[in-house]
Amino acid sequence: MIALDALTFFLAAFAYLRVPNVKPTLSANEKFDWSILRDFRYIKAMLLSGVMSMHFILQNIAIPVWIVKDTNAPRWWVSVIMFINTIAVVLFQVRMSKGASTAQFGAKQLGKLDFILQLLVFYMVSAKGLDTATAAAVLIWRWLCMLLGSYLLQLVVGALRSN
Repeated sequence: MIALDALTFFLAAFAYLRVPNVKPTLSANEKFDWSILRDFRYIKAMLLSGVMSMHFILQNIAIPVWIVKDTNAPRWWVSVIMFINTIAVVLFQVRMSKGASTAQFGAKQLGKLDFILQLLVFYMVSAKGLDTATAAAVLIWRWLCMLLGSYLLQLVVGALRSN
């Protein structure tokens, strides 16, 4: 398995070597335009996007560690949850991001996202101390909510970037 993983890295490196070199768009004596920092709507959107994106760290690092340490779900259940995440991303991410065209749409989706992320905190805490089967079911449900929240965040960012 490790050899196969190493092979994929070599294949990726080979593919990278085929990418053409693109010259920088700023010349050496050209100054960067800092005027974007005067657009407070942009700054608010990017700060909010950064805060809301912290759930990716939860999803990939904190939650798997928490599942192993603080729930009665089997350790291998982390692999099941990551597998479901991967399949869902492949099947639904592009489809869910279609329609992100206006800031109003993005704001509406952000409200849904906030509600979903609050539900996730509840579900995460509720799995502690449950029997194995119930904890596993609660964790799958929580993970599916996390996926929906991730897709809604993609919609919000797409809508805000389009304006």
